[in-house]
Amino acid sequence: MSHQRRPCFLGGDIEFACLDDWRTRGGPRAHILVFPHHGGLPGDASPNEAALFAHQLAAMVQPEIVVFSIHRKRFGLPRDEIVRAVLKAVANVRFLCTQLSARLVSAVAQQPAWSLHRTNSAPGYADGDIQLEFDQGALNLQIFKSI
Repeated sequence: MSHQRRPCFLGGDIEFACLDDWRTRGGPRAHILVFPHHGGLPGDASPNEAALFAHQLAAMVQPEIVVFSIHRKRFGLPRDEIVRAVLKAVANVRFLCTQLSARLVSAVAQQPAWSLHRTNSAPGYADGDIQLEFDQGALNLQIFKSI
């Protein structure tokens, strides 16, 4: 998916085999990466293997924004080792979750990577709709709060 040569990469359920294949062809690049597996483990990977996967994917795609599509109360996503690996791979990356869990609120307040979120909504959560608009190649990001 792209607009005005500013691609958005939808990671879906890719795994290591995809990365290996892309590496031989130069790999995709994207402005926005919707992270695969919701920021969880790819397939039957261990947490260490998942961190390696996340680092390799982020280093290849070089996104400015990584989106984690998650549930705010279940599964504990995105996993901490995934977030750390992406931060190591891409300088100045910014994160955005479709729903922000209570465990991430302190990270949002302390790390510039989470600056796309506002946390002054209901105690412990920030959620709503995310709208990405492209205007002459420039990205405009709007977050609409749920009531």
